[in-house]
Amino acid sequence: MKVGQVTCALAALSFAAPATAQQIDFRYRPRAGTAVRTLTEERTVTTLFGFPMVPDGASFETKRRVNATQFVLAVLDGGRRVEVEIDSIRARRRAADGPWVTLTDTTAVGKPVRATLNERFAVTGIETAGQTDAEVLRMMGAGLIGFGFSFPSEPVAAGTTFPTGGRLHYQVRLTDEGGIPVRETLAGDLVLTLDSVVDAGSDRLAYLRFAGTFDPRIAASESESGSVTVTFSGGFAGRLIWSSGWNAFVSAAARVMVQGSIRVVTATGQTEASAGWDATIMHRVRP
Repeated sequence: MKVGQVTCALAALSFAAPATAQQIDFRYRPRAGTAVRTLTEERTVTTLFGFPMVPDGASFETKRRVNATQFVLAVLDGGRRVEVEIDSIRARRRAADGPWVTLTDTTAVGKPVRATLNERFAVTGIETAGQTDAEVLRMMGAGLIGFGFSFPSEPVAAGTTFPTGGRLHYQVRLTDEGGIPVRETLAGDLVLTLDSVVDAGSDRLAYLRFAGTFDPRIAASESESGSVTVTFSGGFAGRLIWSSGWNAFVSAAARVMVQGSIRVVTATGQTEASAGWDATIMHRVRP
């Protein structure tokens, strides 16, 4: 999957942002007691070829809605102590145009994560030690951005491209419907370009875009029945809006495309299969 293909596919999701020659000094400076509630929605279409239990071209659609809350507990010297919690997750799935089936997805719900962020929006410490801490904290990064992210220390001018140190994460999944279960997390470097800065009263909005590829990844597993090897490739592209007034990413849209080449070896022979994931992710603040 080429980045250009993903970028073109994202065109319909782009935000309209007027051009400007302004610059912005990205800083995370919310007041203690500030709460930001967000909604992250994901729609994924998975298409299968060569799987033993479904016909070639079989597709499955999954929708997921995640409500989360970010709460500033305290203002520290040069940073903020925050608590992030996923309030609810609603998910459902269907085969092609078949009936929807509700999925249970509560692993990360109701497990608050406490962390310290500096003024560059970088996570500098985590108080909790849960298995889902990373997933929960990604809600602060529009449901996309993982650890390592930070804004530049100097003001950024419109038209500038800059590394963030952060990673965009995406989890690919196959249920048992096709007969070959797959569950793997892919990651790629997140580099941002500042398109424009817009003054909106007491707020300043920074319109950002990104595009990249996932790191090459091969996942292998073995059992008594044989071995499964999956080679992943893919890319992503998207846009973000940062609000200085909200001290948060108030809106985002991203497109993710992944291909998986699958080889299954058993005592009776070898099977070659492939799977494709096409996901759209939308994020916004909510009342």
